[in-house]
Amino acid sequence: MSIIPDQLIATLKSREYGQLLEILKSSDLNQLLKTDQVIDLVVAIATVFQQCVQLLWSDNVNDKPSTFDDLICESCRLLRNSCAAGAMVQNRIIAFELGSYNMYDIINAILFSSEASRLSQKTRKMCWQYVANICVQNAGTQREIWSKCIASHLSQLNCVCDTENNRECTMILYNIFISEILCTIDVKQIVEILLQCIINGHDLQCNDFHQLFMEHLITKYRSIASVYDRLVPAEKRLYFIYYVADHMKAVRHDVISTPLLQFICKEFKKKSDCVLKTPSTVDTIHPKEVIALLEVIACATSDERYAFVLSSDTSLFINVGCLLRSIHEIGKRESAANIFTPVQKLNQLAPNSNEDCSIERDISYQLKSTLIRTLANLAYKNKENQDLAREMEFLIAVLDSTALDARNPLIKEWSILAIRNLCENNMENQEIIRQLTKVGDSKSDILKEFNLDLGSLRINPNE
Repeated sequence: MSIIPDQLIATLKSREYGQLLEILKSSDLNQLLKTDQVIDLVVAIATVFQQCVQLLWSDNVNDKPSTFDDLICESCRLLRNSCAAGAMVQNRIIAFELGSYNMYDIINAILFSSEASRLSQKTRKMCWQYVANICVQNAGTQREIWSKCIASHLSQLNCVCDTENNRECTMILYNIFISEILCTIDVKQIVEILLQCIINGHDLQCNDFHQLFMEHLITKYRSIASVYDRLVPAEKRLYFIYYVADHMKAVRHDVISTPLLQFICKEFKKKSDCVLKTPSTVDTIHPKEVIALLEVIACATSDERYAFVLSSDTSLFINVGCLLRSIHEIGKRESAANIFTPVQKLNQLAPNSNEDCSIERDISYQLKSTLIRTLANLAYKNKENQDLAREMEFLIAVLDSTALDARNPLIKEWSILAIRNLCENNMENQEIIRQLTKVGDSKSDILKEFNLDLGSLRINPNE
């Protein structure tokens, strides 16, 4: 059954709401959208939509609220679907006015005001979908919806996943974002809203637009570094970097943008020394943020698609090596054990241990092995970095890290790989290895507990 615009309006005026609902439900919208009556049709449907909203919120109507709720839902469904006809129809819908009400007034009331409580959850979701569709591939409607509806209500969306229509809400924000009409401050607000979903631990599987949005930000949005630098508190920057690292760990992932990777390297170099300071001397820099930045860099060094960014960054190699050398020297101090001292007892990691079991929460956990992993990858077929490792004694720190350490899983394996990459086609580095002398088996409680007969390279102090 096709809707005749005049019939729709006449039925509305006669207050034959049951018949009106049947007309809306049984309409063949797809057929009518192909005719020249499409504009007349959407005007008629918009009339029904707006008038029923006003009637529902009026205290002088005797009809059941559910009647108007159903009419609003069905008329909104047709408006939502008609948006597929393109910008001409979208523009006509959004420009529609009825009396003193315009479409923006209705949208604001339904999406954000207390009046929305009069509508059923199904109808509210339909309205969100209608607003989302009206923003698809139309910069004009995106700009208007943003400025007249969404921007002033962002404070109500501290976490889009806390809304019952989280998918539709995220879709609206995404469509507005990709139109490139937003300034950096606007994007920052939206990114903070998206990050709050992650911080709050929401299951994002049901909100595919959240994933799509975040991936677009880190792979295609070239100004994301400016946004990241403005995120406060530090927790939001931390969770942003966690997300980037998780993205890069996926077997098949889109490459993060070059400006973002360059910025991450710059931030690491600028802040990395904070992990060596006592808590009282660390101001606003969050040590965990540095560890997260390092994890992203480590992931990038193992992916050849990022080689052109990292291979020429000599200062990054020096920074990573100096940090490794520093924590290695601190860990060797015999005066007192510290967070960088190798852990020789497995029961320190066991849940039932009476000793400190918080090791996996320490910033030092996996730090040294990640640094060595990064050095290993940055040294691969890179003569300049190989020579720097020898001249600045990074190679010595790697050689002295080949013993097992429960604080740094896989450190022995990463150290062996690093030695291999540091020595490949480099006779000077190979000569250092040749001069080493085994002075005994490594003394390690880990080896005893596993009953392993393994040796470890040791530097002969007499040579």
